[in-house]
Amino acid sequence: MKKLVSILSVLLIIILSCQSVFAVENISFELTNCDTSQNRLFSVDMIAKSSTELSAATFEFKYDKNMIEFKNIKTNNSKVKYNELDGSVKVSYLCADGKNINNGDTIFSITFKAISSGNCFVDFSASDCVDSNANFIDVGNCSSASIQIGNSKEENNNSSKSSSASDKNTKNSKSKNSSHTGSADDETSDSAFSDFGLLNNIDDKSTRFLIIGIAIGSSIIAISLIGYLFVKKCLSKKRKTENAATDSNDKSSE
Repeated sequence: MKKLVSILSVLLIIILSCQSVFAVENISFELTNCDTSQNRLFSVDMIAKSSTELSAATFEFKYDKNMIEFKNIKTNNSKVKYNELDGSVKVSYLCADGKNINNGDTIFSITFKAISSGNCFVDFSASDCVDSNANFIDVGNCSSASIQIGNSKEENNNSSKSSSASDKNTKNSKSKNSSHTGSADDETSDSAFSDFGLLNNIDDKSTRFLIIGIAIGSSIIAISLIGYLFVKKCLSKKRKTENAATDSNDKSSE
């Protein structure tokens, strides 16, 4: 019995290890939608998401050539080769170091030109997806892009109408603002005149106190200067008197 349990345990471990070894990752792709106008260029992003790094993949895009026209493909830090066919494009994506797409990152962008107005789709299929360890990745969900193309003439008419309406509103607002601004300027000039009048008016208390303070300060300075000159003059007279007395004493002693 113990041998049977041991054998079953070993078999279970082998089965689980084989599942972990041969387990393959899953990758999903999504093309972003776009709203554009007729005769304009637009781009859709190819977003890839997987728990493993993507090193290579092959795509085939199909679209209505009567509504949109393929232009080019752009990518960063990767290589892309494409072959344009009639109403389809085959693309080979290569990233030698492997691109981290855990959070769903853009691997390249496709640029088209809108030809006719209406709604169309860019469908695609993905295959030969390989991770950075040279293991194949199963392809999961592939979401096509929905392209809504508006009529340029109708949009121009709508834009011209909206611009004319906005111009009218702007003119009306300017006229109202100009009248209001005029009154505000009058009030500002009156207030400025009144403020300067108060500053120049001698009857103002602050101005009167300022003048009185200047007068008192000037008087104190003048009195101090006069006192200094008077004391200096008295001292000079005293010195002269002392010198004269000394001279007379010297003469009498002789």
